[in-house]
Amino acid sequence: MRVFLSWSGSRSRLIAQALRDWLPGVMQVVQPWMSAIDMQMGARWNADLAKELEQAKIGIICITPENQTTAWLVFEAGALSKIVDAGCVIPYLLNMRPTEVEGPLVQFQAAVANRDDTFRVVSTINRALGTVALSEEGLVRSFQKWWPDLERSLMEIPTTAASDPPPRPERELLEEILGLARENTREQIERAAVAEYTASRRQRDMMTLTHQLQAPLVAVANALSFAKDRGVTNDALPLIEHSEALVEDLIAMGYGITSALASEEGRSIALMANTVDVADEAFSIARRVQRTSARNDLRIMYRKSPDFPQLVLDRQALASVIYSLMHNAVKYADSDSEIALELLLSGPDHRPILSVRSVGEPIPPTERERIFEKFARGRQVERGRLYAGVGLGLWVARQLTRAMGGELILEQNSEDPRVATFVVHFNSEAGLR
Repeated sequence: MRVFLSWSGSRSRLIAQALRDWLPGVMQVVQPWMSAIDMQMGARWNADLAKELEQAKIGIICITPENQTTAWLVFEAGALSKIVDAGCVIPYLLNMRPTEVEGPLVQFQAAVANRDDTFRVVSTINRALGTVALSEEGLVRSFQKWWPDLERSLMEIPTTAASDPPPRPERELLEEILGLARENTREQIERAAVAEYTASRRQRDMMTLTHQLQAPLVAVANALSFAKDRGVTNDALPLIEHSEALVEDLIAMGYGITSALASEEGRSIALMANTVDVADEAFSIARRVQRTSARNDLRIMYRKSPDFPQLVLDRQALASVIYSLMHNAVKYADSDSEIALELLLSGPDHRPILSVRSVGEPIPPTERERIFEKFARGRQVERGRLYAGVGLGLWVARQLTRAMGGELILEQNSEDPRVATFVVHFNSEAGLR
């Protein structure tokens, strides 16, 4: 979930940067955005800013005594108030009391940069997370663990802003913004349009290719099954079964890529809702990945709750999600380590979840959402242990999970950051059997 961090001035920037680094530690699904860090070099800043404002679910306005009436801060606060829900635009005050807020920002319920008010802020964000929100006890534990880090960062911020330039007149600022916008010449716009068209065309070509491969792969799978049923020698049987498993992997991968790309383009995915024994499906895929993986050093462990229910969902989409998560774990797991595939009942309402846990290079808090982006891989691990990868697996898994009405998140072990667990929260309305 996007949290937009608005700032203006050197001290306000330090507050925003501290929150950006800190929030994903408390709530791993939160993805803060701060223009000074997250806006790509060479990007059209006005378009990027508008996009982030539209995607934000929460806005935090970092306010200090010297910046609360700056035109830019007031502009972003106003834009956020028109997009996000009431109560989700939060002025965050350093070295100020709420009664000292002036101007348009006085309309918002402010929070002081102390322990109690900061917990109110994270509670507001947690409520906005919906089905992936932490329990009240879990939020308290996480906040208590991470608050000292933020407190230390806030205490290190200077108490004065002597280095800030004097405020510029609003007219001068608006004229500069208008001038920058006009610098987008026809040539630049045309170049951007060509690049966007080329990227879109490549994506459609990839979607077409993976879709067209499905029928031949299914035919190969059927032929192998037919040959095995007709009777083969004991020497040939393992080879046929291994080939069957490889083809099943390709079918799952191709279906996942095709469906995820279609979903991103806004096309409807023909999901078939049927009662699925998720436990049997997961066990079958775990056994298959153990067979097809070239990582003979890895141990794949499988565990499920005895009363894990059957679910009503799309079998193919589920298979692609599980395969993508397992394949990702195989790529990046430490040598001679264990990958755990578990089906458990979580929380007081015993909601079913599926998780894949492995041990590998730590994923920094700032990377937790980036690794779910298309063609993105963690900067800490540019290559897998055995496979290079292109950065599609986790993106596909999340796209399909969301298409089925669920959510996929990354959980990390605070005591051992090398342990990463990808958790699928199934749609609570999918139906249990």
